[in-house]
Amino acid sequence: MRGTKEGLLPINGREFPEIRRPENWRRRVVGGKEAESSNSRNWDEAFHLFANVIASENDATKIQATIRLAKMSRHALENILALTVPILLELLESPPIERGPLVQEASAYCLKCIASQG
Repeated sequence: MRGTKEGLLPINGREFPEIRRPENWRRRVVGGKEAESSNSRNWDEAFHLFANVIASENDATKIQATIRLAKMSRHALENILALTVPILLELLESPPIERGPLVQEASAYCLKCIASQG
């Protein structure tokens, strides 16, 4: 998927930062607090974008954002994943009438990915 701007990925008309683990990620995190705080800010921004998408009414966008979170969960900061769990549980517990069953399936898949982190 290619972004409209450098480092941004379009999802249903919204742009999300493309978060990738850099090749030298171990050296950057171990090397100093600045790299760590920058990474933390990126994850904070990504979480707020995720929360805004989930608050929207578009189920397709919710599904895409939830699947993207599931795929990135192994690279995410633990505190960010902890913030997403209540949101995902709310999606899972909502009756299928209010939210489509695919939203619940995406939420269950994402929770499984987070839980497998250990």
